[in-house]
Amino acid sequence: MTMTTQRGVFNSSVMANNSFLGTTTSLENTTLPVTSVGTNDSQSIPSTSVNGSVENTTTVTSMRSLYVLTATTQKVSVQLNYSVVGTTILRTVSPPFTSAVVSPIEAECMKTPMQYQDPEPELNKNYIEDPCVAILSFGAWVEKKCEERLPFICYEDRFYGHVNVTEITSESATLTWESGPGDIEHYRVKYNNKTIEENITALNTSLKDLKAGTFYSVKVFPVKCGRPLYPENGTFYTVPNPVSDLQVVNMTERCVYLRWNASVDKVDKYLIHTEKKTTETENTEVNICDLTPGNLHNFKVQAGVSDNSQWSANSTISAYTKPAKVSNLHTSEIKDATITLEWDKPEGNVSDYLVNWSYYNGTDISCDKEEKNTIFIISNLPSGTRIKMSVIARANHTLKGERVTVVNFTAPEKITNLNLTSTEDTITAEWKYPAGSPNFTIELEHENQVVKTENINKTSVEFRNLNGAANYTVTVRSVSGGVPSDEVKMSIYTLPVTPRNPRLKTKNETHLTFTWDPPPNTMTVVYKVTLNSSFWSFHQEKILNNKTMYTFEGLKSGTNYTFTVQTKAAKELSEAATLRAPTDPVLKEITLSMVCSSKQSLLCDASNTRDIALEKLNSLFEALLGDSVAWSLKKQESVNPGN
Repeated sequence: MTMTTQRGVFNSSVMANNSFLGTTTSLENTTLPVTSVGTNDSQSIPSTSVNGSVENTTTVTSMRSLYVLTATTQKVSVQLNYSVVGTTILRTVSPPFTSAVVSPIEAECMKTPMQYQDPEPELNKNYIEDPCVAILSFGAWVEKKCEERLPFICYEDRFYGHVNVTEITSESATLTWESGPGDIEHYRVKYNNKTIEENITALNTSLKDLKAGTFYSVKVFPVKCGRPLYPENGTFYTVPNPVSDLQVVNMTERCVYLRWNASVDKVDKYLIHTEKKTTETENTEVNICDLTPGNLHNFKVQAGVSDNSQWSANSTISAYTKPAKVSNLHTSEIKDATITLEWDKPEGNVSDYLVNWSYYNGTDISCDKEEKNTIFIISNLPSGTRIKMSVIARANHTLKGERVTVVNFTAPEKITNLNLTSTEDTITAEWKYPAGSPNFTIELEHENQVVKTENINKTSVEFRNLNGAANYTVTVRSVSGGVPSDEVKMSIYTLPVTPRNPRLKTKNETHLTFTWDPPPNTMTVVYKVTLNSSFWSFHQEKILNNKTMYTFEGLKSGTNYTFTVQTKAAKELSEAATLRAPTDPVLKEITLSMVCSSKQSLLCDASNTRDIALEKLNSLFEALLGDSVAWSLKKQESVNPGN
């Protein structure tokens, strides 16, 4: 049997069944020759061994460039791992081994005596006369034509390695990788199918002149026996370039709109960082919202690649959001030359406020004032004038929020020279106004209640059908644009009305009780009652509040008293209602005796003389007592006639 082999070092165990020999041969610790092609001389080449001891050797004889293996009958153990590609036998060895590179050889067979059971075998179309035998990876033998050239391959077990990429920038990166198995001659580096260097002996190299933000696939091939092994792989992105021309396009109270220019290199996405959150977008503009009004916000924009492995340096910009508008703007105090303006601080932050007011006073006038507080007094205004007022919150003393406006009038000047006159049921009010003729509001109050209101555009008014002897207060305000001036007040009583129907209700020797009816159109009336007796020089008076009956006590009996009742309003008194009424008398009899003397004889005895004397006495008492007290004078007839 003749067998073609390529390399003389095996580390495998194979049981080969040689159908041509008809016997099974066990090879153990077989040493096979390593030789070269091109010699025509017979020579013996020393064998090499991988796994140690060799019990027997084989002799390789070179004849016409044919290497013949004469196997000994001794059993050897060989560990083989083969794979066959066409006519090429590939060997994989698990433990370390040495190898040599030889050129392809031309196989040639020798004839050896062979015994056949059937001297005339049946030929088939695949029959090869004088074949060479090749071994397959799974141990089987196949016949090959000895003339076929078999290429020699230096082969290793499949090697898995990894390329580490560090120090990545937008233009460069550093590669490091693992050492290949065995005696590696050098390394060949490729990225994106571009070879950068053929013969690298170190385990690292640098890539330069790369494009920013670009994906790179790196392969490092260990080269052994002049052939590359399986590559070590690595991938990476270069760092993208920062965005350019970052600018704030617009801002609102809660949003800032950013825009920038895309890099010339490839960029897949962008990150926008704020104090509270990070936003991702694939566009070159973004609207960042949910911000605090009036705050200074810092924005950082980064360009990134699709797998988020690389981000550019930050491009930064700062901007204020607009402040929110003020709320509850109102005028709290209005006078003829000043208006007090108040408002509530808006949400967020403000640096100050810009207050503006304008009005027309022959020409258009507009004024601005910066204010830090939420209250502002506008002064030096014309009275009775329409004033337009607005407040704007500002951030950073420059960025203005939304304007809030309110319109109101300054108060007109108050009236002067208010004068009131009254009768029993009317009050007339008159006044003066210094300039123009605005509207006026007049209120009439009685007992702290407004009973009548008049809105007029003249400087006098009359209130009718009032109660007599009542205290009324008149309040006058000038009005311009619905805004009243300071008020001017004055009070006056209507004239009192005489009480009606005074009468004596009860009496006795020392008491007199009087009653009367109140005057018409009265509610609460003050009365003044008096009782007089000129005879006794007696005078008594009393002020009554809304009472129509009164009793005088401690009087003289039999005395005729004069009673008067009047309604009273402030210092004014009505005409009196009068009544004379006597107390009951307590009668006493007094006897008077008169002595008559006359020069004329018998004059005193004349009857008419006594009558004349009685008349004169009665006249005397009439003049002295009158009707002030109860009395009577009667002539008493003489008990003794003739006297």
